[in-house]
Amino acid sequence: MKAELKVRPNLIISLEEDKQADLFVSLASAQEVFSENCGKCGSEDIRFLVRTNEKSTFLELQCNKCFAKLPISPHNDKTGTLYPKRYTKDEESGKLTWLPNKGWQKYNRETKQLE
Repeated sequence: MKAELKVRPNLIISLEEDKQADLFVSLASAQEVFSENCGKCGSEDIRFLVRTNEKSTFLELQCNKCFAKLPISPHNDKTGTLYPKRYTKDEESGKLTWLPNKGWQKYNRETKQLE
């Protein structure tokens, strides 16, 4: 089974799976990562960013209007799928806290904080 999914005005993703259920999972995964609007200002003008250092690669979506960013993380399995990181985890308790603006954050130079 083949499917084409238009996730952005200028981005069409082609998917192919043997089983209908697998195609559904692939479509859902693609929509979750690639069809985002900015959670801060609502803009559809989003770009994909990849930053690397000596140890890691960081994937992000960035709004071209307000410059807010949404981190994208890999699932901890061998599927190679990604998800938008919309929560933070408390180091001591392990409790998850959902971030405002659907996880989109912008660095405030005055307060030196992510908001």
